[in-house]
Amino acid sequence: MKFYAVTNCVSNYTTPTVTDTCDAKQKPLNTILSNGEKDIRRIWFDTLEEAQAYCDIFSSVQKDMSISQNE
Repeated sequence: MKFYAVTNCVSNYTTPTVTDTCDAKQKPLNTILSNGEKDIRRIWFDTLEEAQAYCDIFSSVQKDMSISQNE
């Protein structure tokens, strides 16, 4: 099976992006790496469509947050 990874930096709210693929029998584990300044999250999805939908939803939430902060 092919899996798709979405990566984003949690502490500065970067837009999540599909960054990797993996051919494997089981889906890789989701990970969070922290260096003290920022957390980098990598989430694996079963399909490219699911990965892109996650990116779209997360981006929409970020836009809403930035609009409400500017009001």
